[in-house]
Amino acid sequence: ILDAPMTLTGGGTRTNLTWSSDKPSVLPGLTIEGDWELSWSDNNFISEYTYSYRSEMTHEGWVYTTVSKKIAGTVSADHNMIESIHALETSTNTTGTFISHKEIIASNIPVNQHVPGVALIGETSGSGVQPSVSKVIYDREWHDEEGLVDESSIESINWSAPSVKLHVTFMTPTW
Repeated sequence: ILDAPMTLTGGGTRTNLTWSSDKPSVLPGLTIEGDWELSWSDNNFISEYTYSYRSEMTHEGWVYTTVSKKIAGTVSADHNMIESIHALETSTNTTGTFISHKEIIASNIPVNQHVPGVALIGETSGSGVQPSVSKVIYDREWHDEEGLVDESSIESINWSAPSVKLHVTFMTPTW
């Protein structure tokens, strides 16, 4: 989770962006390809999958939304640092009326809590967040039935806000 005040194009705002490798909820027409569970190989982790579901009914039939997610990275050998994490999520629907892209690349996030076999939690806040984040993207485009386009993307991030925080939690193997 990246908690930071963001100004979006068009005058909108956001207070956070999240990425998750959780299994999708029960959705109508749900199909999943890939492995949503985080897998570990030594100190490297990855989850990569795509799912589709019926998102709305139009006069032409069902519209399906497809979501692709990938989270990958490395934890230090002593498990005291998330050395790197890359999280990516893209969404689109079959009519092309909705497209979104969220992405973050971060590094050197101190581990605050590690319970082997349960969870590994890393967090940095305040002035430590911006140097850890090398890339953050949020782009969203929505076309309504009249052909009007609503687009938004990050215009600026207030890295100096007192509430700025980067938080990573995931299940860990029994190292």
